[in-house]
Amino acid sequence: MFIKAEWAGFGTISNLPLTAKPEIRNRALQERAALPGQLRAIQSAAIARHLASLPMFQTASTVASYQSWASEPDTASINRGLSQRGAKVLVPIGGLEPGWRVVNGANQWITPESLRDAELIIVPALRVDYRGTRLGRGAGWYDRMLPHRAPYATLVALLFDGEYLTDQLLPRETHDVPMDYVVTPSGIHKVGPLNPLQPLTLCQPLLSRNRATL
Repeated sequence: MFIKAEWAGFGTISNLPLTAKPEIRNRALQERAALPGQLRAIQSAAIARHLASLPMFQTASTVASYQSWASEPDTASINRGLSQRGAKVLVPIGGLEPGWRVVNGANQWITPESLRDAELIIVPALRVDYRGTRLGRGAGWYDRMLPHRAPYATLVALLFDGEYLTDQLLPRETHDVPMDYVVTPSGIHKVGPLNPLQPLTLCQPLLSRNRATL
């Protein structure tokens, strides 16, 4: 299997100011709301297939995921597939005491610190740039949760086509945790603090993570 490791090595790169976040978020939500339901279902199914091909998806014993709603990529089949193969699947609980609950479990609140058990963390997003900077809905829930992750955990964001940014840099704040991968209907994209002088697209073998080396 191959993944795409992408750099913005050609053309003009736009560094978006911090004040642009609300505008980008509103535009992203409008574009998602305008996506026809059938196309959203087709793209969601492609995202699920690509995600399932990741070695860490196949082997992680505990996975933090989320229950999609509104116009987000559908995660129902993703969570079901993880549960069927025996993985412990955590999904968020909001409210006054944010935490997690186990899918198909007792539906009881468990602490934010439970995230440290997750080897794979599947994160909702509206936009992600090629450095891995993520734009969410603005509530700050994952800003509070992700510091509890294990150092070896792999972070994956799910996006529709056109939402992964290769020619713009989102504003990054000190609390922002970068993603490791972006999964779109087009494939799996390795993101992170990569060398901007490298070619725009480079295919390389996907290597399983070794905890001992992280």
